[in-house]
Amino acid sequence: MKTENPKFEKGLILLCTRCKPRLAKRNIDGHEFESLKSELKTKWKKSGHWGKIRACETACLGHCPAERSTIYIHKRSTKSDLCISVGSEMSQKEIIDSIERILEFEN
Repeated sequence: MKTENPKFEKGLILLCTRCKPRLAKRNIDGHEFESLKSELKTKWKKSGHWGKIRACETACLGHCPAERSTIYIHKRSTKSDLCISVGSEMSQKEIIDSIERILEFEN
């Protein structure tokens, strides 16, 4: 087997598809679940981070507490994994800011 180094050198964000209804129901700031991935991509393309980091949908991760949604974050620089639990009180901007803080983005 041959191993490859992924192009996303900064990290990987996995959005649990089972959480889609919960994130869509959250919708307190007018955004649907699908727009979270799009917003991440748009923002990170503008800042030059897209390509160094990827946001993808995945099947159920098995970590979602009731009434909350899980976002998996893999930080390549420290080879660490983290699952954050997002409740209905968080806006999409707060979610994105949290992800960027964890990945230590420099804006």
